[in-house]
Amino acid sequence: MAQIGAAIGRDFSYALLKYVAGRDDLTLSAALGQLEEAELLLRRGAPPEASYSFKHALVQEAAYESLLKSKRQLLHTRIGEVLREKFPVVAETEPEVLAHHFTEAGLGEVALEWWRKAGQQALKRSAYSEAIAHLGKAIATVDELPDDPRRMISRLHLQISYGRALRGSLGHSAPETVAAWTRARQFAADIDDPVELAPIHSGLFNACLTHGELAPMRELADAIRSAADRRPDSPVAAVVAHWTGGVTCWFAGDYLSARTHLEQALAIYGAEPDPATFRASALDLPFVIMRFLALVLWPLGVIARARKLAAEAVGASREERALSRANALVHRAVFDGVCGGMLQQTETILALGLARDHTMPLYVAAGTYLNGLAKWRAGDRMAGLADMRHGWALLHENDCYLCEPFWGMHVAVANAEVGQVETGLDILNELIARTGQSGQHWLDAELHRVRAKLLSRHGSSDESGAEDDLKQALAIARHQQTKTFELRSALGLARLYRTNGRPSAISELLAPVLAGFEAERDLPELVEAKELLTQAHEARAASPGRPSRRQG
Repeated sequence: MAQIGAAIGRDFSYALLKYVAGRDDLTLSAALGQLEEAELLLRRGAPPEASYSFKHALVQEAAYESLLKSKRQLLHTRIGEVLREKFPVVAETEPEVLAHHFTEAGLGEVALEWWRKAGQQALKRSAYSEAIAHLGKAIATVDELPDDPRRMISRLHLQISYGRALRGSLGHSAPETVAAWTRARQFAADIDDPVELAPIHSGLFNACLTHGELAPMRELADAIRSAADRRPDSPVAAVVAHWTGGVTCWFAGDYLSARTHLEQALAIYGAEPDPATFRASALDLPFVIMRFLALVLWPLGVIARARKLAAEAVGASREERALSRANALVHRAVFDGVCGGMLQQTETILALGLARDHTMPLYVAAGTYLNGLAKWRAGDRMAGLADMRHGWALLHENDCYLCEPFWGMHVAVANAEVGQVETGLDILNELIARTGQSGQHWLDAELHRVRAKLLSRHGSSDESGAEDDLKQALAIARHQQTKTFELRSALGLARLYRTNGRPSAISELLAPVLAGFEAERDLPELVEAKELLTQAHEARAASPGRPSRRQG
C-alpha cells in the first residue's frame, strides 16, 4: 500500500488508492492503519472520504525507490487509467496529473496529449509559467517520439502555443520567445497555409518590434508581404501583411503609408463574412490594429476618430486573456501620453496589477513607468519621476526599445521640471542620436520640440538653439504630414516670436496651420494657438507703423 501511495504522490485519496490497488475495504483499512500507527502517514477525514499524506517526503521517496522500474511503470499506467475513467473531474481540471503518470509509465503518445491539454488550459487562464512548464514537457515528449508526418500540424500547433506562453511570461523579444517562434517557422517551412503561418509571423514581427530596430522589422514585413502575394485568396495573409507593413511604416515615421496599410487591414476584417476565418489563426489583431491606428491618426490630425479607436480597443479587450488586456491598457496609456492629457491612473494600476498577477515582466516594466507618468501629470512630481526612471530601467532589462523616444522624452521633461535641465537635455540628445541608428522616427518632431523647450529654460544664451530646434521640429512634422505635431511645433515657435516682439511672424506661422484644423474643436493646442494669433493681430493693429523684425 505504501508503494502504491508513493507512486500516486505525496498526497492521495482513499478512493483512488482503492481503485488502483484493487483491494477490499477491510484489507485496505488495515494496511493504512498500520502505516498511520507507524507515523508514516497522516490522515484527514474518515474512509471512504479520507485523504492521506506521507508525513515526510523521504518516506514517500523510500517507498517509491523500492519499486522495480517495471513495477513502477505498471503502477503509473494503472493510476493514469483509473484517473481517466473513474475521476473525470480530476482528468478535466488537472490534466497535468494524468500527463505525469502516463509519462512515468513510458506511454509517450498518451502523455503528450495530456501535457498538451494541461498547457492549453493554463494558457487560457493566463497562467503563463504553468503553461510554459506543461507545454515544455509536451515538446520534450514529442521530440523523443519517432518522426511521423501525421503529427506535423499538431507539432506545429504545440510549438505555437509554447511561443505564446513564453511571450506572455517573458515578453516578445526574450531570447526564449524568439527561439520558440524561430523553431515554429522551421516546422512550417513546407506549409503554405496563411492561417498556420499568421501567428508565427506575428510572433517574430512582435519580437523585432519590441527590440526597436527598423531593419529586421522591414525585412520580416517584406517576407510576410511576399507570402501574402503568393496567396491572394487568403484574407488572413492579407491582414497580417498590412498590419506588419503599417506598423513598420509608423515606426519609421511614414504616417501616411502606415494609415493606408492599417485602414486596409481593418477593412479586410470588416468585409469577411465568416469570423471563423480569422479565429482559426487565434490572433487578437483587430484590436492591436485599432491601437496602432489610433497612434497614427492622432498626429495626422484625425483627432476624434483616433480617440474613438483608442477607447474601443480597450473596451473590446475586457474579456480577453491577461496579455491582451495588459497590452490594451498600456497602448491606451501611451496614446494618452502622446496626446498630452491626463493618464487614467486606475488603468495604469490595473495594467501593473495584471502584469504582476500573471508574472509578465515586460508589462510590469511598462505599467511601472506609465503609473509613474500618471502620478507625475497629476502633480506628484518626485514619486512619479522615481517610478518613471525605475520603469524605464526595467524596460531596458527586458530588451524593450519600442516607444523608446516616448519613454525617454517624458523622463527628460520630468527631470527638467525638478531642476535637472542638463540631465534632461543629455537624455534628449542621446534619444535623437539613437533614432538615427534604430530608424525609429515616429516621434522625431516631438523630440526636437521638447529639446527646444528645455533649451529655453537656459535663457537668452540658448534662444538661437531653441529656435533652430523648433524649426527642425516644424520641418519634420510637415514632411511626415503630422498636423498635430506641426501645430505643437508652430505653437512653440510662436511663443518664442511673442517673446521677441515679432507679431507678424506669428501670424504668418499660425494662420496656415490653424486652417488645417477647421473641423476640430476639442484640442487644447488649438485654443492657445488661436489666442496667440488674436494677440498678434491686436499687436500689429496697435503699432501699424512699426516694422516687424525679420524671421530667423
